[in-house]
Amino acid sequence: MKPMTIRAALAVSALCVASGGCANARESVPSTPMVSQPPEGKLPTGVRPTDYRLSLTIIPDQDTFSGTAVIGIELDEASTTIWMHGQDLNVTAIHAAHATTRIPALWEQQTSDGVVRVELQEALPAGRSTLHIEYTARFDSPLRGLYRVESAGDAYAFTQFESISARLAFPCFDEPRFKTPFDVTLTVPDDQIAAANTPVEQAIKLPGGLQRISYMPTPPLPTYLVAWAVGPLDVVSGPTIPPTEGRPFPVPLRGIAAKGKGAQLAYALERTGKFVAVLEDYFGIPYPYRKLDLVAVPDFAAGAMENVGLITFREWLLLIDGEHATQSQRRAFTYVLAHELAHQWFGNLVTMPWWDDIWLNESFATWMGNKVVQTLHPEYRSDLGSLASAHRAMGLDNLTSARSIQQPVLTSHDIHNAFSAITYEKGGAVLGMFERWMGADVFRQAIGVYLHRHQGGTATSGDLLAALDEASNRDVTTPFLTFLTQPGVPLISGVAESCAGGSRRVQLAQQRDLPLGSPGAAGQTWEMPLCVRHEAGTTCGFLQGAEGHIDLPGCPGWWMPNEAGAGYFRFSVFPAALESHRKKGCRKLSERGAVAGAERDG
Repeated sequence: MKPMTIRAALAVSALCVASGGCANARESVPSTPMVSQPPEGKLPTGVRPTDYRLSLTIIPDQDTFSGTAVIGIELDEASTTIWMHGQDLNVTAIHAAHATTRIPALWEQQTSDGVVRVELQEALPAGRSTLHIEYTARFDSPLRGLYRVESAGDAYAFTQFESISARLAFPCFDEPRFKTPFDVTLTVPDDQIAAANTPVEQAIKLPGGLQRISYMPTPPLPTYLVAWAVGPLDVVSGPTIPPTEGRPFPVPLRGIAAKGKGAQLAYALERTGKFVAVLEDYFGIPYPYRKLDLVAVPDFAAGAMENVGLITFREWLLLIDGEHATQSQRRAFTYVLAHELAHQWFGNLVTMPWWDDIWLNESFATWMGNKVVQTLHPEYRSDLGSLASAHRAMGLDNLTSARSIQQPVLTSHDIHNAFSAITYEKGGAVLGMFERWMGADVFRQAIGVYLHRHQGGTATSGDLLAALDEASNRDVTTPFLTFLTQPGVPLISGVAESCAGGSRRVQLAQQRDLPLGSPGAAGQTWEMPLCVRHEAGTTCGFLQGAEGHIDLPGCPGWWMPNEAGAGYFRFSVFPAALESHRKKGCRKLSERGAVAGAERDG
């Protein structure tokens, strides 16, 4: 997901049902008193969903929607209690079914963030069963869940489910570890468009000016990637993304916008196929889904959202006048589209099981998005943009209040905090540093191993690090974890140098970089991959502990410890080395390396 604030030059990184009324609805199911404490973070183990059949009625002109959810579940042992999610849903009927047995149940939302206890009148046996739930709900107002917006006097309904807002639209097990197929049917006005994650399978006209649209089943998805869009939408077919050797079928491409705005989608649609081609080539895995819709949402809190097959954007990012658009808008579109399409592999095809690993989505989409932009638009200089992004992250990361890229997520509040500049920008910079140290080809091989091994399922940080170790045939895990699990910016100091035996030995020291006057403890170290640019070329090494050294062949007359600015650290060198660098070396650095050298210790 692209964060709400968009920096145009550096940007990285709906509908269910509207009810026609509740005249025939049954009274709400009575609730039971709470008999145990609801979980604050993850749901208890022992119950998991296997599939969803959702049928929703969405009429955007109305204030409410209604739905029926049939959820396949699997229990490890018999139980009378099921913990799940549903926020502000008015459940009007609920029961469980096992084989031919129907078991009545009670629904109770027990926390404000939608943790629900389902109490069954008798124990549901171990094995596979189904939950049947009928409900109504109001369209949500803070642009999350299933919400309605108005544009030019017309009402629309869209979704935004990441991170934990699917529970506002339908009963579910709202955690990313639960990837299951979704079979969706939407009932909407017969003069409106309804789009979902997959192509339409069947549309049937109904009495009363409605139509019922059934969609092809999705591949296994987490709840946060489900999406719908309903309303008097313009739908514009774009150039079909042609087959490739690895993908023998074409991918239909469409743009979707509010009524009257469809013509403004042409710029985006003409360019999208090239982005997909670059990503397919890098990963060696075809685009994983049956279609690709780009949706311009009139009122959208996030910058963009990578929903499978139905990527949503703020209108400004997608509705572009090809003749008069500003360079800032064109750049923003390019960066954000690259970021969201990268998510189709990182996050969608392979998903983190819990929000403490959200960096696997956002850091990778940031890093990969910049790589795509550099390939397709080298004039945008994403190499310099990503360096500026890293420096911006350092400005936050040297505070004592900084969070780490990965840290425990125990509550819903922690989930929201995990979507931070540290996750996006520092995470992307650290990936770039290890790519430089391992070598681009080896790093790419490791990414391929990771994606092929876990495609369609979930994977953790440990799974990725294991792939990096395997592809490089060395221990990448240990140094990577020093950047992943602790906050702060390393400060490397060149403390002495000598030249003997045909090489120059540079003595190095490290500590945590802190602002002047900070009460923080500086005695923090990382296992640091280093690539030093010097007169004779580049020498890579490793700094472990508070002190170490690196030998530069040929006794070079100048050296710069952060070749091409790939390292996530600041550095400070003694005056003689700095003067030598300025006089002899500065002109021989790449432009990115020169910018990194100028930044030094801030």
